[in-house]
Amino acid sequence: MIEYAEKHGVELGLADLVIAKRGNIVEVGSERKAIIEQPIKNDYSAEFWENLRQLRPDITAQLADAELLRRRKSAVEVFERELKNQRWDEAGWEKFFQDNQWIFGLGLRFQFLSVLQNQANYGGADFTRRGEQKGEFLMNTEGDEKFTVLVEIKRPETRFFQDGNYRNGVPKINPEFMNAISQVQVNTHTWETEGSKRERDAEWLAEANIRTISPRSILVCGNTGELTDLARRKAFELFRGRLSSPEIVTFDELLARARFIVRESVV
Repeated sequence: MIEYAEKHGVELGLADLVIAKRGNIVEVGSERKAIIEQPIKNDYSAEFWENLRQLRPDITAQLADAELLRRRKSAVEVFERELKNQRWDEAGWEKFFQDNQWIFGLGLRFQFLSVLQNQANYGGADFTRRGEQKGEFLMNTEGDEKFTVLVEIKRPETRFFQDGNYRNGVPKINPEFMNAISQVQVNTHTWETEGSKRERDAEWLAEANIRTISPRSILVCGNTGELTDLARRKAFELFRGRLSSPEIVTFDELLARARFIVRESVV
């Protein structure tokens, strides 16, 4: 002990010696030690981050990024669990995506998407307010010029096909799936021709530099795990590939994108 102290220039009687594993100790200079100890001794809150900033200007951003990545990893775990358990209804999935808008952040065409309004009213109501057409998310692309995008959320259990074939090699498409597509198409048309032109909404969009020009739409629906044979895989991909509106993305594809965003995040 004495030899170790003398080797490192520690005068006995003037300092405390601590025995610990090397990996549990961080050595800092006296200036940094004072900065670290100040918020601990004085129980500061608002000044804590400022002290950290003085210690290392980039540390607050790094800590924030680390916490953001932790939350996103947790969200991916929830996504995986609920996709497997199939307990949530459309409202449950809507709440999840509202809380985790970053999952939609990477647009289907490599555009960043931001949520303008959830449960947006696209129009269609008469003077009694009956007939209102609403959707899950009204979003917009990001850039020097911004454009509105409509997103509709269904359920991962929604099936694309019924049992049996319509013709040889042609699976029967599920009416619920077709109705969801029709709903998005009608909502998109109503938003373009009516909702975006309402005086207050038009003013609000203009102030935000957001345009509505032949708006894109996205339908989140179903799971590719349903495509268990070649006929279904072919019919599904041919169908959505030739469908201009809405763009169809499945829940498992969205989960794969969320995993990619988390995996490629660097803190």
